[in-house]
Amino acid sequence: MRTRTLATFGSSGSPQFRTYSAQGVTGDQLAETMDLAVLEGDVADVRGNTVALSRIAAGTLGVALGDSIDLRLGDGTPIKPTVVALYERGLGLGDVTLPHDLVLEHTTDRLDLAVLVTAAVGTDAAALGDALRSAVRHLPTVQVSNRGSFIAAQSAAAAGESAVGLILNAVLLGYLAIAVVNTLVMATASRFREFALLQLVGATRRQVFAMMRSETRIIVVAAVLIGTLGAIPSLVGTSIGLTRTLIPSIPPLVYLGIVAVTALLGSAAIMISTRIAMRSQPITAIGVRE
Repeated sequence: MRTRTLATFGSSGSPQFRTYSAQGVTGDQLAETMDLAVLEGDVADVRGNTVALSRIAAGTLGVALGDSIDLRLGDGTPIKPTVVALYERGLGLGDVTLPHDLVLEHTTDRLDLAVLVTAAVGTDAAALGDALRSAVRHLPTVQVSNRGSFIAAQSAAAAGESAVGLILNAVLLGYLAIAVVNTLVMATASRFREFALLQLVGATRRQVFAMMRSETRIIVVAAVLIGTLGAIPSLVGTSIGLTRTLIPSIPPLVYLGIVAVTALLGSAAIMISTRIAMRSQPITAIGVRE
C-alpha cells in the first residue's frame, strides 16, 4: 500500500511542511519480505498509532525513537503516531512506514498495491510463480511478478514523480547554455580586428581558424575539468548525507552526455562567430572602430 503524507514540524509560530512517500505494511511480517536496514527500534512494532521513519526523514523532522510526529494522510486526516523504528533505506522504499490498516482506511480506492511473498530456501522459483498465478487466476486485475519486475515498476513510478523536477532543471540549464553561448559569441566576434591584423602580417585564413580551434579545445577542456571539480564537493556531500557513502552515484552516460553537449556548444559558438567575424576583407576590418 503506497500513499503520500504531509509532515508538520518546527515551532508553532513558524511551522514547516514536508511531503513524504509512505507505505502501509504489516509490521510483524515485514522482516520476512523487505529489508529496511533498521538502525534503531523494531519494525515489528509498526501497528496501531505508530510509525517507522527513514534516517533522513527523522533528521529533517528532528525526531528520535519514542517521539511523536504530526502527519496528515492522503485524505487529509491528521494523526500523531509514535516513532518506533528508524531505518536506512528510505530512498528506495519510502521515508514513512505506517501500519497497513491505518493507510488502507484513508485511501480512495482502498486497494493494496502489492502483496510481497517470500519462499523458503531451495524453493523452485518457476514452480512458485505457477502456483501463485493459479491461486489468483480468478482475480483478473492481479499480476504475479518477480523481484526484478517489481523493482522496475517502482523505479518507473519514482521517475514519473520526478519528471517535473527534471523539466525545471532542463529549463534552467537551457537558460544557462544560452548565456554561455552568448558570452562566447560576443567575446569571439569582438576580435575581428585581431583576425584582420593577423592576416595583414602574413597569416592565412586557415592558420587563423587553426589557432581558434586550438583555443576552443583549451576552453572546452578547461570548462569540463573545472565543472567536474566544482561539482565533486557537493556531490560527495550529498552522497554522504543521503547514503553514507563517499563515492556518489554518477551515471556514466549522463556524464558523457553533459560533456558532449558542452563541447558541441562551445565549439559551435566560437567557430561560427569566428567565421562571421572574418567575412570582411582584412584591410576593411582593420580600420573599423570597435
